[in-house]
Amino acid sequence: MRYDRMKRTAACAAALAVISMAGCAETGSSGSTAGNRSKNESAVVVTAAEAGIEADDIEVGYEESDSSAVIFKDDAADVSGAGVSADGTTVTITAEGTYVLSGSCSNGRVIVEADDKAKVKLVLNDLALTCADNAPVLVKSADKVILLLENGSENTLADGASYALADGEKTDGAVFSKSDLTINGDGKLAVSANYKHGIVSKDDLVITGGNISVTSANSALVGKDSVKISSGNFELTSGTDAVKSTNDEEEGKGIISITGGSFKVDSGGDAFYAKTDLQFSGGDFDITTGGGSENASVKADGSPNGDW
Repeated sequence: MRYDRMKRTAACAAALAVISMAGCAETGSSGSTAGNRSKNESAVVVTAAEAGIEADDIEVGYEESDSSAVIFKDDAADVSGAGVSADGTTVTITAEGTYVLSGSCSNGRVIVEADDKAKVKLVLNDLALTCADNAPVLVKSADKVILLLENGSENTLADGASYALADGEKTDGAVFSKSDLTINGDGKLAVSANYKHGIVSKDDLVITGGNISVTSANSALVGKDSVKISSGNFELTSGTDAVKSTNDEEEGKGIISITGGSFKVDSGGDAFYAKTDLQFSGGDFDITTGGGSENASVKADGSPNGDW
């Protein structure tokens, strides 16, 4: 059984993180998990630099005068500046640059389809965007996309319970990126993922700031190659594993690295699941997995079963 069915709270900082998480990390053929009570092994200590977090993952500055702007409304999206166009409430970004997104739309989306060497920064500045039948934010191509949560802003992204996908299309997250994806800044982002996952990168998912809440039918945060988190406040409620990395086909992939941040997790599966390595060196954790203590396995005398 992979699930920790008892609530555990761990306050971790520097070396204490390893001590706290050592009781909830499993390494085996199926991967490494945190929020698990069997085959316990300690996690690896790493710094943010060692985890591969780059300077532009942390940088939150931008020149508004050099940026393009998108303002969503229910019937249309108003765009100004280069590299962006709108067809009704569907906005397409095709060039490297900074794009400030704001407004509210009950059925719209942003699609990034830029050159594979382009770095695209999307500044979310009080954006409320829902897409009924697909991902409200979809990155088809770019080198890296950065979601900057503007200081003081409150942003919401939501999808519907089913997607209308073309043949061969595998979009399965409310924020879905085929490229590297970074989230930073000091604003708020709430993601409601009713179809499957919350925030997905098919490459690396890096988070260096923000106040992020995700409620998802499946996993909350997914980075196929890696998930790297150095800072931020997280409230994650997921139907399956909350944070997941799945690539076991390439060396150095399939890892989760946590060097900081505050996490409140309620997951139907594991809190953290890495196909190869879990790495912790900081963070505060309040974790409920497998349905919480009310679903815990008990012995015949009613006491908790510690053998999971």
